[in-house]
Amino acid sequence: MRSNPLAGMRGPPRPQPRRRHTLAEVRQILSVAESIVDQTYAHLAADPSARIARQAAFAAERDLLLVRLAADSGARLGELAVLRRSDLDGRVLTIERGLSQGMLGPTKFSRARRLTLGATTAALVDSHVALAGSRLPRPGRLAVRADSGARQVHDRRGAVTQVPPSR
Repeated sequence: MRSNPLAGMRGPPRPQPRRRHTLAEVRQILSVAESIVDQTYAHLAADPSARIARQAAFAAERDLLLVRLAADSGARLGELAVLRRSDLDGRVLTIERGLSQGMLGPTKFSRARRLTLGATTAALVDSHVALAGSRLPRPGRLAVRADSGARQVHDRRGAVTQVPPSR
């Protein structure tokens, strides 16, 4: 062979690194989630018997919890979706499973991680589980689904705050 057939060819494009949100962006996202909770409770106060208002308040609390958990833990969407109440011991959260393409399995790197949540986030988990009561799909699971609540928070984050979602 007289010449290299690959000479002058370019390799495949390199993926762009994920953009992390700045502290100001995280605070803005949390602020929007908190204001949505406040708005839904204002609607609920106006008509306490309205079933839709109660459901909206529950969903807003759930979304705020997801945002707080993501901000405190750095957990992926699929990891948040399959958290169980038993994964939280006091303020220590253990993340040992994830949901990927609808399949329950280990975390991305197949390693469990333990981290300490902020007091506000741990209290939100406790109040959400107490509020959920019989709404929990299975005993011990948070009322969170990767294709509903978590995606709604993701959509609201971009739409309401004009903060581009991290990819």
